[in-house]
Amino acid sequence: MKAKIAVLLAVVSSLFWGVPELRAADRFELKASTFEPIGNHYTNWLQAWADTLDQRSGGRLKVTVYPSNQMGAMPRQYDLARTGVADFAFTMHGVTPGRFPLSELSHVPFVVPNSRSGSQALTALLPKYLAAEHKGARVLTLSTGGLALFTNKVAVRRPEDLKGLRIRHPDSIAAATLTAMGAVPVYTETAHIADALNKGTIDGALLAWEALESFQVRAKYATDWGGNITTFVLAMNPATYDGLPRDLQQLIDETTGLPAARQMGEGADAAATEGRAFALKSGIEIIDLTPDERKAFDESSKQAIEKIIAEQQAKGLPAAAFIDDLKAEVAHFSQTP
Repeated sequence: MKAKIAVLLAVVSSLFWGVPELRAADRFELKASTFEPIGNHYTNWLQAWADTLDQRSGGRLKVTVYPSNQMGAMPRQYDLARTGVADFAFTMHGVTPGRFPLSELSHVPFVVPNSRSGSQALTALLPKYLAAEHKGARVLTLSTGGLALFTNKVAVRRPEDLKGLRIRHPDSIAAATLTAMGAVPVYTETAHIADALNKGTIDGALLAWEALESFQVRAKYATDWGGNITTFVLAMNPATYDGLPRDLQQLIDETTGLPAARQMGEGADAAATEGRAFALKSGIEIIDLTPDERKAFDESSKQAIEKIIAEQQAKGLPAAAFIDDLKAEVAHFSQTP
């Protein structure tokens, strides 16, 4: 009788203690950090992705998104994932100049026509060219975003209109491009652009259309020149990945890579269209360049870009081959339905 009671107690104990302990051991709660604010399309993508992981894992994999640099300053975002402070981080390459030289090189003007093709092209080139410069973290997806030129004092229609203007740049490639056109490049974090424009400490900014509303930026003119882009990386802490069960690793693999790059790219293109509409509604004069005007901007920056490529080649980087392959991948994904 005592033996039966002991067995019964053991069963009851397992119901109240053993099963929950097993469930807790199979449940993973991770953190994703981003500099982007709530409402930005990249933040929206991260949240939708987190929801997908939750649903497809049956609640075993939960990711909490921390926007607006809550977990660390913008230049630290990549290292948050690398060091494990965050499990995932979404950030811009350009905020740490020189750290991701080939990724930054893709920012050259007039190579990537839209984010959909650019994001997929860059992600496709990750194994061959870009994995080596993303040491310490597991890169899940790369993405691109287009930039427009926003100014207050001058409506920019020609490269010479930029002469002497202090223009915010997001990275070293954009800075070199602006310098070649006679502008004075000034780095300002995205969150501080609105204040800098209002105070007149900068005369304009290279910025994504969507950022007008996301970061409350106001300007008089917007030159839609189709030039420089910026790039982003979604990185994961390798130890976090290795500590997940194989089925959850596969879930992350299946929902990132090229499918995520396409989703992010399409989201960026849609956000640019919406941002342009917001600019018109806000009274910003939009300047659409003619083919000849755009060619003038292209020609004025060529020498600077050739110099950067030559400098990277001298350091042993396959810069010229990378740009050639980037153009080929962009052409491929531009033709893909």
